[in-house]
Amino acid sequence: MTPAFLLHHQYLPGVCVLALAGELDRTNSGELTAYLKQVRRPGDHVVADLAELSFMDSSGLHILLDCHRTCLAEGASRHLAAAYGVPARVLEVGDKRIFSAAAGFA
Repeated sequence: MTPAFLLHHQYLPGVCVLALAGELDRTNSGELTAYLKQVRRPGDHVVADLAELSFMDSSGLHILLDCHRTCLAEGASRHLAAAYGVPARVLEVGDKRIFSAAAGFA
């Protein structure tokens, strides 16, 4: 049985903070895409808290890249916080030059 993939968000002034937990892969990446479209307000900056994300494959990387592009097009930014283990490695190998880490990029 695959561990659950959980999403939670919190609004701060001009910022949507997303908390991702569990495993993000091609079987559930559509959930993150839909969730971002539902909860992110146009022009909001995005902070993705990855502290509880235990696994991420290239489909998760693709969604974070799309979010990055969308934010830039709207004059906002997307930051990643607390990426560890496999998710951090995927981000590093994928293209760390485009990611700005808010905290704990290891």
